[in-house]
Amino acid sequence: MLIKIKQAILVIGDIIFLYASLFLMILVRYGNISKFLFDAHFVPFSIVFILWVAVFYIAGLYDLRAVKNRVDMIQQLLAATIASLIVSIIAFYSIPAFNIAPKRNLVIFSAIFFVFAYGWRELFGLWSKIPQKRVLTVGGGKEENSMNEYLFENPQLGYKIAFQMSDVHQSNDEYFLKIIEDYKIDTIIIGPQAEHSQEILESVYKNLDKGIEVMDFTSAYELFYKKVPLSAIHYLWVSTNVSKSQRIYETIKRPFEILLSLILIIILSPFILFAAIGIKLNSKGPVFYTQPRIGKKQKIFTIYKFRTMINNADHNGPDWTENHDPRITGFGRILRFTHFDEAPQLFNVLRGDMSFVGPRPESVPLVESFRKKIPYYDVRHIIKPGISGWAQINYKPSASIEEAYEKFQYDLYYIKERSLTLDVLIILKTLKMFLYNN
Repeated sequence: MLIKIKQAILVIGDIIFLYASLFLMILVRYGNISKFLFDAHFVPFSIVFILWVAVFYIAGLYDLRAVKNRVDMIQQLLAATIASLIVSIIAFYSIPAFNIAPKRNLVIFSAIFFVFAYGWRELFGLWSKIPQKRVLTVGGGKEENSMNEYLFENPQLGYKIAFQMSDVHQSNDEYFLKIIEDYKIDTIIIGPQAEHSQEILESVYKNLDKGIEVMDFTSAYELFYKKVPLSAIHYLWVSTNVSKSQRIYETIKRPFEILLSLILIIILSPFILFAAIGIKLNSKGPVFYTQPRIGKKQKIFTIYKFRTMINNADHNGPDWTENHDPRITGFGRILRFTHFDEAPQLFNVLRGDMSFVGPRPESVPLVESFRKKIPYYDVRHIIKPGISGWAQINYKPSASIEEAYEKFQYDLYYIKERSLTLDVLIILKTLKMFLYNN
């Protein structure tokens, strides 16, 4: 909750400074702020501000980790400001109802807001590093130690490890109370080892009247990493967390996907034709690459992509795609660099095989392999696979069982938390991948 509150504060601060920059821009440009000038600018700029916030989200400027490194933050902020300026100019010239085309005003506004946004993030960074939560972690496993180190390296999250109780067998009520009082503990994270200790759980229970927040390790891990720790969950956790009813979400999602896929197919049709011609001219073989993939309820469907490798590449190499893979054609590298090789999957969405957002569908041989080595892997198949997903925007393409294991932790988080809001955020982040290719 604390992390979400901080992110909300960061967004609200930007909105306040967007309007402050607007007022200052009018004052600088015209020398006064009359009712006529205010009315002429307020509504159009308010609509454009929505685009600014969206661009800033795509650029990662609402990720609390972005405030840690000043150099990276300035680069992200400058790129996002320039991108927002360009988007704003396009919006003003594309919407005649705005009745203004303030190109010079937008440049002045952007310069003012950049200064405000930078100063705001500097202040926010100083404030966010003041620990609001003093944490006691109970349990000394590898993942607990890793999480402790992560919190130490990211103080802007607002959690500070005040004490780590590694040996859960030496604890008693008196010792537990002394730690809480001496280290002013207000948050306790119970590790997997401690979850089976009756003494620890009773000691935690007896101190609830002190207003201490208690989190199990899985919940804390999800909060900080936005993924699910596979090593710390069990069948009951999986069953109770992925079986939640999503009727309204699913009812709204499907009609939206049909409409959006049709619109995108029409808009992208010239580029699709260009890609098809480029593939045929560059190498022998079909335009489209098709492969059986496993989808919802383990149903096998045919996925469509533009062919980026030599014909029959699957017969000459493994399913994994390696860096500088010699099977990739020259034009195929361009398609992969722009991610446009995925465009034919819009037809999969239209047919209902896939969604815009969901776990990426895998080939049958890979799924068979993953089932044997990754616990609960078939949970991925309770929802439709997607063109993009939470794992895609948070982790690199997998090229090993270990990396597939890591990606599945993100997929499991998405399946648990899926919603229209999360889908929109993933789509925005996916746009960043297209724009910045990372």
